[in-house]
Amino acid sequence: MTRSDTIHGGIRAVIRAGTRVREVNAGFIEALFEMRGVMESLAARRAAERLSEAHLGALSECGAEFEEQATRGQIVVTAKAALLRAMRDHTASLP
Repeated sequence: MTRSDTIHGGIRAVIRAGTRVREVNAGFIEALFEMRGVMESLAARRAAERLSEAHLGALSECGAEFEEQATRGQIVVTAKAALLRAMRDHTASLP
């Protein structure tokens, strides 16, 4: 019988047997999504703390345009692209 040497995420290294991928089940996937939600929430919070007034204004305009198009059932790529541009510009201005 071999023993597990290390377990890292979904990978298990077994001495003299190689590396194995952990068996994936619904609970494991649910935990991954929960962890992703926590990480994304933290990232959004930290990004929001660094926003300038100009970036907040640009994001607010994008959000208003997005909502207006959503109420008409016409979410178009331009609103999403504007939001992504504002986010990219903000990220580029960070130290």
